[in-house]
Amino acid sequence: MPENDKPSDSHELFQKAMVDKDPDSMVEYAELLGKDNSVLFQDNFEIKGLYTTAASMGHLEALYMTHFFASDAEEQFKILLQCAEQGLKKAQAKIGENFLRGNGVEKDINSALKWWKNALQDLDTYGDRKAHFKILSEISNSLLDALKTDHDYGDMRLHVTSEIKNEMNTINKMLIQAKAQYDQLYSSEGTKVFMDRFISIAGMLQIDEVMRQENDLDSNPKSGYEPTN
Repeated sequence: MPENDKPSDSHELFQKAMVDKDPDSMVEYAELLGKDNSVLFQDNFEIKGLYTTAASMGHLEALYMTHFFASDAEEQFKILLQCAEQGLKKAQAKIGENFLRGNGVEKDINSALKWWKNALQDLDTYGDRKAHFKILSEISNSLLDALKTDHDYGDMRLHVTSEIKNEMNTINKMLIQAKAQYDQLYSSEGTKVFMDRFISIAGMLQIDEVMRQENDLDSNPKSGYEPTN
């Protein structure tokens, strides 16, 4: 019976993780322990130890999980960057967000866009449904944030260069393509909200072009620029 199998499975997993020191089993056992809501995840030293040990053995997913236990934003960024440079796409998506918001690193929209593009490249071959969905959600939400005028990093739309605007357009198209791949691999359930974001991003990028032209005209009224009807 399934109920009788669970203790045996848990014991076998414990044996592989704690005695045999198998890194995959360590990560799996840490995930199992993480389901215990009686202890705050970041305060669970057993989970931290499992991920840290597995990471020291070259387990990339374990290394990623150690960023949750980092002492500060700078250490967290360094861990995520290690994972991103090794091709872990969810780390690449988070690194982009860190560059956008200045978490543990100086704000840099160009670097944010670069890492988002890396995360979306060949996304259909990466991970599972949950990871795929989360990357779509995080990047589309962050890109939309980058274009909002009421955010704490200011009105970026007045400072978006043509190059950055083109990169944002490229990323938005990649997001649309990634959503189509997601729908094909899994289903469209829960992804309809993404299209609203994509449409908003495209609309804001068009507004940005108008605002930038008007800003150029205000700063250089004798440039010969004449708005068309």
